This record gives sequence, structure tokens and C-alpha cells, in this order.
Amino acid sequence: MQVAGIPLLTAVACIYFGIKVMVFKDTDSIRGSMAKELRDKESYAKYAGTLLFVFALCSLVMAVLLFFNTVAAAVEISISLVAVMAAWAQIEKKFGSD
Repeated sequence: MQVAGIPLLTAVACIYFGIKVMVFKDTDSIRGSMAKELRDKESYAKYAGTLLFVFALCSLVMAVLLFFNTVAAAVEISISLVAVMAAWAQIEKKFGSD
């Protein structure tokens, strides 16, 4: 179980912030209190929360893969991270501040 500790902790953190953003609309917890005002806070919270849940799922998949093949786990999380970063940039572009 020690092998999968970091991916599991990452998944828990993503789920926590996903709930915080999606349910409570607390976008300041991920953007910071000094960030500019969002154009559409409701949509931003919906999509950002969903994206956090997707990354939590990717982290859980990595935790499982670590027990079988560490290279596959590293490749999976690398691809997932690039995809999530690209999606996050699109969310910021669409709903973020000007």
C-alpha cells in the first residue's frame, strides 16, 4: 500500500477540492483570493469541479497501475496531466477573468 500512497493522497485532495468548487462554488480555493473576478462563476465551478474529479479518477488509475507496471503508471499520469492542463487552460480561457 505504500507504493500507491501519493496517488491516493492526490485523489483525495482532488475530490475534496472538486466538492468544494462544484457544490459550494468556492472558486477562491483554487484561484486564490487575489485573482480577478470570473466572467461566469457558475459555469467555471461546474467545469473546474468536473475536471478535478476526472484527475482524481486518473490518480486512482495510477494507484492501481503502480501495483502491476510502474512504467505504465508513469505514462498514464503524464498523459492525464497534459490533458488536464490543456482542459484547464480552455476553462480559464472560456470562463476566467479577462
